Amino acid sequence: MASRVEANFSIITTDIRTILSQWEESSLLKLTSKNDSSLAPEVAQRLVDYYVAWEAPLRNIPAYENADELTTIFHDQLFATLPVELAKSLRLHLVQVLSDDTSSSVPSLDVFGAQAITEMLSAEILYDEIENEVLANKGQWEEPVLDNLRKWIAYGGISVKMQSIMSKEPVKRWADTWLQRFDFFACEKFCEMRIEELFDIIVDYPDSTAAINDIKTCLERVQYRSHLVKQLKTLNETRLLHAGASTQLILTQYISTIKCLLIIDPTGVLLASVAEPIRKYLRERPDTIRSIVASFVDEESELVEEGDAQDNAPIVLENDDAPDWEDPNWEPEPIDAGPNFRSDSRKDLISTLVSIYDSKEVFVEELQVMLAQRLMSLKDYNLEKEIRNIEILKLKFGETTLHACEVMLKDVADSKRIDQNIRSQIETVIRPIVVSRQFWPEIEDFSFNLTEQMQTYRKQYEDAYARFKPDKRLHWIPQIGNVSITLDLEDRTLNLDVTPFQATVIDLFAVNGVTGGKMTAQDIEEQLEAPNSVIVQDTLAFWIKKGVLKEEKLRDEDIAVYRVLEQYEATSPKSKPRTSL
Repeated sequence: MASRVEANFSIITTDIRTILSQWEESSLLKLTSKNDSSLAPEVAQRLVDYYVAWEAPLRNIPAYENADELTTIFHDQLFATLPVELAKSLRLHLVQVLSDDTSSSVPSLDVFGAQAITEMLSAEILYDEIENEVLANKGQWEEPVLDNLRKWIAYGGISVKMQSIMSKEPVKRWADTWLQRFDFFACEKFCEMRIEELFDIIVDYPDSTAAINDIKTCLERVQYRSHLVKQLKTLNETRLLHAGASTQLILTQYISTIKCLLIIDPTGVLLASVAEPIRKYLRERPDTIRSIVASFVDEESELVEEGDAQDNAPIVLENDDAPDWEDPNWEPEPIDAGPNFRSDSRKDLISTLVSIYDSKEVFVEELQVMLAQRLMSLKDYNLEKEIRNIEILKLKFGETTLHACEVMLKDVADSKRIDQNIRSQIETVIRPIVVSRQFWPEIEDFSFNLTEQMQTYRKQYEDAYARFKPDKRLHWIPQIGNVSITLDLEDRTLNLDVTPFQATVIDLFAVNGVTGGKMTAQDIEEQLEAPNSVIVQDTLAFWIKKGVLKEEKLRDEDIAVYRVLEQYEATSPKSKPRTSL
């Protein structure tokens, strides 16, 4: 019987080849280069007809012991006969069916056991469609995307399209297998896309919080944690950790990285792996400590807001972070944690930044210097912001550690009280701060000759202070502080806040205005008895940049003279004020 099947199968083979030849001729006439999908339905239907005709007699003799063998022989002969072009045509036909542009149906290949071909080709098409849907959301970070994508696969377009090409039983089987595969594939592709974008997502935080939460959900479905760490470290090295990025920019990105990765992985394992190269690079930067401290005292900094929101636990450095074996809530470290990983739920942003270094003292010293600079620049003794910041930092660093800062704040408060008393006795334009030198950072003290008017103001204040506190005398530090001045020029009026030395230099031009007002840098240095020529040149460059002074060359001499620019002249973009390096 088997030999007769094989011998007579040439009838089917010849028929299929005839259909294929006719289809090729039709394709050539249509200039479709064999991209015509019409072959699939015709061949499939012809195969179904043959199979039904073959199977019908076997159903009438169920006890025939060789029925299964004959069916297998028929399948083998049938599949060996199928042309390669059939798979291509079937794929094109499935694309048409799944595109909703046609009412065509899929050939019933499952009738003769070839449903796997349809499933495989359909899955291939739907994989492509899912990937395109994922990529369509590239760069869209402000709204959640993943949940809608997965619903579209499970209940929407993908499941509906699969039902359109499956018979009832295969649909149920497919729903239990292929839907899970599609969901996993979508999460993989989505996670790959978002990880490629992660650096920019972090830059855009907090506006990109939705994208961060999507990544967190993805990582619960696919094992891409190590890929995320590797990719983000590479992006940081190429786009962040280089000489072209300022320290403040690196710190800002680091802070955003901390927040984003703790959303993705609250255990901190991912953060520990990604952060170490950033921390190492910051330790090598000379201005890192100063930049961090500047964020502590800047009222607009997110660190100050963070300090208000935290539980005010003291700073914990990495070398202080020993495990508490008596903690009833102790849990083992995550399985993918590195050997140096230490989880600590107490750490906040301030503690994390301070722990870049092994000691808190370097931050305290820099904090004192920066606080002194801010206090010296106050105009009205208003300490509200500084007191608030120091109170927050005292809870982090400890009260005794910031004792000097408290004394500095007290000096300013006392100076306000003294100034109010003196102003009740005299009229004055100066508001000095009386400091306790042993508690303030070392201040470079250099003297210069004040103008006669400024000397009068200072002497007047000294006398009033002596009457208020007979046992004490003032020692002035003339270069510290700021001066609010108004310059009345012919075509404009300028209101500026400048240093005492800058104010003295421009006042010198006003005093010498009756003699033409032109002076050289050496003239200024000699009249003011300035400590060096560098500070004079810097100050002249400052006033040139403000458009108040103009530099000119004496005829036949290589000497620069400076005069007041009463009428403003637009300077050439190529001209640069001379400054010291």
